[in-house]
Amino acid sequence: MQDKNKGYMGMYLSAFYFVIIVFHEYYALYVYHYGQQPLLDKTYTYFVRSGLPTKGMMARVLLLGLLMGGIMIYRPIKKENIDRTKSVVGFTISLSILFISGLPYGTSLSGMYITLMLLTCSYLGLMTYGMRLFQFLDFMNLAEKDPFNDANETFKQTEERIDTPHSVNIPYAYTHKGKQRKGWINFVNLFRSLLVIGTPGSGKSFSVIEEIMAQFIDKKFAMVIYDFKFDTLTRKANGYLQEAKKKEGDNSEIPFPKLYRICFDDLRMTHKNNPMDPYRLTNQSDAIDTAATLMKNLNPEWIKRQDYFSRSAISYTGGCIWYLKKKSEETGNYICTPGHLTILTTVKIDILMEIMTKDVEVRQILVPFRDALEKEAMEQLSGQTSTVQISLSSMATKEIFYVMSGNDFSLDVNEPRYPKIVSLQNNPERKEVYSAPLGLYMNTILKQVNKPGKRPMALIIDEVPTLFIMLLRTIIDTGRENKIATILGLQSVGQLILDYGRELADVIYANCANVICGAAKGETARRLSELFGKIHQERISKNTSSSDVSTNWSTQMMELLPKSKIASMSTGHFAGLLADTFEHQIPEKKCYGQLLPDIEGKERA
Repeated sequence: MQDKNKGYMGMYLSAFYFVIIVFHEYYALYVYHYGQQPLLDKTYTYFVRSGLPTKGMMARVLLLGLLMGGIMIYRPIKKENIDRTKSVVGFTISLSILFISGLPYGTSLSGMYITLMLLTCSYLGLMTYGMRLFQFLDFMNLAEKDPFNDANETFKQTEERIDTPHSVNIPYAYTHKGKQRKGWINFVNLFRSLLVIGTPGSGKSFSVIEEIMAQFIDKKFAMVIYDFKFDTLTRKANGYLQEAKKKEGDNSEIPFPKLYRICFDDLRMTHKNNPMDPYRLTNQSDAIDTAATLMKNLNPEWIKRQDYFSRSAISYTGGCIWYLKKKSEETGNYICTPGHLTILTTVKIDILMEIMTKDVEVRQILVPFRDALEKEAMEQLSGQTSTVQISLSSMATKEIFYVMSGNDFSLDVNEPRYPKIVSLQNNPERKEVYSAPLGLYMNTILKQVNKPGKRPMALIIDEVPTLFIMLLRTIIDTGRENKIATILGLQSVGQLILDYGRELADVIYANCANVICGAAKGETARRLSELFGKIHQERISKNTSSSDVSTNWSTQMMELLPKSKIASMSTGHFAGLLADTFEHQIPEKKCYGQLLPDIEGKERA
């Protein structure tokens, strides 16, 4: 009540001051119409001699201050449904008229009439629209100003570029406290593996994987690329390699890697290599691993199923591979290839078992089959062997047999003197057929490269769920020691769980220290939101009564990156958690913003 009384006093004072201004500036009009009055003459003389700002611009500024102060103290009843645009426009026009009325008008009567009318209208307009302004000014609807709580869900991020011999640095833009800022995503320790997650079209290949490829090629890393979309990444890798050679030249002490391709769709582009080469199979376990890689890629349901039937089929295939290896060494004929394996498994089981079990080492692998043969359990045997025959028959194409029939290069990709970039090209239309031989290549390469004393190397696997890699967990766990940076691209964690099984998928997710994610939903969004954790967020609540608006401020621990925000990310926007090293610490390991890849570099490549 006291505030209202003070408000009334302020507005009465402004009205009184308005009368004084009118009297001082327009007393001449009164004299013209009614003649001079002794009392009014003395009053006019007093105001002239007093030195008070009762005329001109200064008087109008003081009048405005008194009027607005009175309205502010009065606190008019708050209303949400006031037309804000009309109120602001009306107040602005009234304010303009107020100062226009203070311009010199000479000695003409018409000028005095006009300015008097303008001054009166402006005062009434300021009072009317000023009241309306204060009726909605305090009632700022936060739901309209920041409906998705974006201002609270921002944080200061790393703006320093941390460049090391093994780092990848990607610039990006982010928002903090309503301002656009520039930062750097510093992958200083990709040897601890990176998961790149994002739904189709989120930009994970364009913004992240290609940037990593380009910078690693500049730093002369050896590389293995799994190119699921035929030759998309391969063409980029070749372009980046040629561009890097132009910049530096290929005559330095540390040579650039040489590009090799494994491609079943275009034999003009491909190189040949046999991952089942006899010299690579040093013992029976290598043959079993080779068989498991082939059969699990040809029968993806076996990845999660470890029953007697699937293990027996793998043992049978492993026995055939070891038999071919032994015969290849004995005869000097190059017969240990996937093509020979496919043909060998078509031989009648009783004849084949009788021949192969003569070799002691092969017999050890085929013990269950030999026992079944002796017990004349032919139905059981034929069921297991026919599964192998049907599976391997899908690989029986002349293109696959040709590519896997010889060796144009070795698979020690990160050999220091002769580094390589090996591209394994799949085709989405034939992935059921090509995944098995490509998985075999990948498994064989990982055995060769995960050794000390080699050149730093990147293992880039886009759409990793489309390829079963037996040694993937091993390379993630131990590749760091041998400077192998593993980069895995996938569309969602659910996809990885579906194809690799929950247990193995959880281990892969947990052991990748670097994670960067674009638009994602479901379990992927939930996991990323948990990685970001919670922060103290400012909470504002406004309560509106008939006479006042009360504002309460508080803080509350809430999610820094909610699942809904992850699901609605635009193309090129990513959020991530980075790993650092002892030498290069990253104070803020979280990042969230729009990546700014090197577009010009991509166009040149």
